[in-house]
Amino acid sequence: MSRRRKGQPVHGWIVLDKPVGRTSAWAVGAVRRLLEAELEQGDGPTVLAVAERRTVEVDLATLCRRWPALAGAAASAGIGGMLAIPLHTDQLSLGCFTVLAGSHALDDHARSIAATLARAALLAVERHHHEHHTQRALESRSLIGSAIGILMERYDLAAPAAWEHLRRRASQEERKLRDVQALPAADAVRLIGDEPA
Repeated sequence: MSRRRKGQPVHGWIVLDKPVGRTSAWAVGAVRRLLEAELEQGDGPTVLAVAERRTVEVDLATLCRRWPALAGAAASAGIGGMLAIPLHTDQLSLGCFTVLAGSHALDDHARSIAATLARAALLAVERHHHEHHTQRALESRSLIGSAIGILMERYDLAAPAAWEHLRRRASQEERKLRDVQALPAADAVRLIGDEPA
C-alpha cells in the first residue's frame, strides 16, 4: 500500500503478517494510524530513515523505548518490528518504504525481499518524478515560445532579441520564465512589456 499527501514524500508499506482474526482492512488501517502518528510527531523509524538516508530496523521493545509516543499505535496494530528503507537519489529524498512485521521478527529473507521491493518502488517513484518534470518543462517551453513569437511579431525582432527581452523582463519582475504560464493574460502581456529598448 502507499500513501501520499500533497507536498510530502511518498511512503509505502507492506504488512508481512496480521494478527489472527483480523481482516486485511483492519491491518491497513492500524498501520496507517502508526505511520501517520510518526509523521505528526516528526519522529520515529520512518522519519529517521528519511532524515538520515539510512535503513532503520527496530523491534517492538526498541520502538517503545526510543519512541514511547508510538508504542500504543504499534501495539494496537500488532507490530512486532519495523524496517524502514529510505527512497532517495543523490539529489532527492523521495520517501520511505516500510516493512511492518507482526508477531514474527524480520529475518534475512524478509529483509532481502524488502530491499528488492524498495528498489522497485524507488524506480517507479523516480520515473513518475522525471515524467512530471518533463511535462512541466514541455508546457513551459511552449508558453515561452508563444511569448517570444508575440514579441517577434509585435516588435519585428529576431528570436534571440525577443528571448533576451523576455528574459530581462522576467528578471525585472523577479519571476521565472516558466511562471508565465500561471499568469492571467493581462499580466502575461505586461510581462512581455513595451517595445524593447
